[in-house]
Amino acid sequence: MRRGTKRWILWVGKVFVLVIYAVLLAYAVIVGMAFVLQLLGANPQSDFADWVYRAAANIAEPFRGIFPATEISDQSTFNASLLFALMIYLVLAIILHGIIDWLTRHIAGIDRAEERERQLAAAEAQQDRIARSALGITAEPSAAPPSPWAGPPTEPVAPPPPPAPDDSDYPTPP
Repeated sequence: MRRGTKRWILWVGKVFVLVIYAVLLAYAVIVGMAFVLQLLGANPQSDFADWVYRAAANIAEPFRGIFPATEISDQSTFNASLLFALMIYLVLAIILHGIIDWLTRHIAGIDRAEERERQLAAAEAQQDRIARSALGITAEPSAAPPSPWAGPPTEPVAPPPPPAPDDSDYPTPP
């Protein structure tokens, strides 16, 4: 799998987990407020307390009846089921926080690997330029690979030496 694809999948997973994390934290806040309001004996006829109680009733539905609610006074109630729901939602949020950290570390690792590769390529190109200038080569190498139909590279052929003087060109002595 390519790094870009892997990075994209990790980002999508991170966003998905972040959304669930935010929902669980909102649930924990609402259930926590309902627990405190019931414990302190808040008036259920007030709009805010009524909203919190209704929202908490929906959120804590899976936990309802696990533990009995204990009346502390005529208005105050200790609802252990709400406290248990709060603990479960917070534990799930902590687990998701760990998953978010893990995804973040993996995304950062991919980014670091890509940056290392870019720096290595730049360093190799710089060393190549330095070596070429030290050897006096001014032309940059062509980026295109040689054609497979070009055949093997040929050595430049030196021109033939001039012909040796022929004796017939000179008069013969008597």
